Amino acid sequence: AAAPRRLRLVVGPSVQRDADAAGAWLRHALARGTDGLVSVVAVPDAEARAALATAGVPLVVVDPRRRPPEDVLSVGAANFQGALEATAHLLALGHRRIATITGVPEQDNALARLAGYRAALIQADVPVDDDLVRLSTYGVAAGYEETQRLLALDDPPTAIFACSDDTALGALRALREAGRSVPDDVSIVGFDDLPVAPWTDPPLTTVRQPLVEMGASAVALVHRARSASGRTLRTELATSLVVRASTAAPRA
Repeated sequence: AAAPRRLRLVVGPSVQRDADAAGAWLRHALARGTDGLVSVVAVPDAEARAALATAGVPLVVVDPRRRPPEDVLSVGAANFQGALEATAHLLALGHRRIATITGVPEQDNALARLAGYRAALIQADVPVDDDLVRLSTYGVAAGYEETQRLLALDDPPTAIFACSDDTALGALRALREAGRSVPDDVSIVGFDDLPVAPWTDPPLTTVRQPLVEMGASAVALVHRARSASGRTLRTELATSLVVRASTAAPRA
């Protein structure tokens, strides 16, 4: 997206999740010179943002970890709607004991996905069982450990909405080690549609984030800010449910 516009951009990796690290990275990038900066997840500190504004260098945050200040340009996905559709899919199959493994409450996308899960259950008149809500972190290890805890319940779930594909991979491993078949015993839905999702065993039903479009939108926001052709503070792109073989109706 940057090449046709002849933009020189600096992209910050998502490993720099805290404001201090992101701020240091931005100050370094500013010293090098750039047409714009795209930060993945991290919202830079106020000092770094002020330096960028003074230099006239646009900043766009993709999928911000926390809600950014009102004047910060950002691009995200419809996390609430995606989670609602994922949970509604499991409900439509006939599941009622649906667990979720999500990220830490301090992370906006984790809160939105949890809210979408809860909303789908409420709309279906299914009580939200707190034992089935696992607040953890995204990642394979979290999915593995939290699924083990879910299976230890007196009334374990028949379906799991893992709020990231990495989390779903850990859940698949825990279920396989416990002798549970997916989807015959437990259905699983992920979130992201990472390239590995169609290659898991079974292929993973998941919520697709429009990652390519999110990157292109971030570049478009940089371009608009530089050309003064409009200032859209936040762009939210639609997700879509991709149904594969990891979900099925519960056993009678």
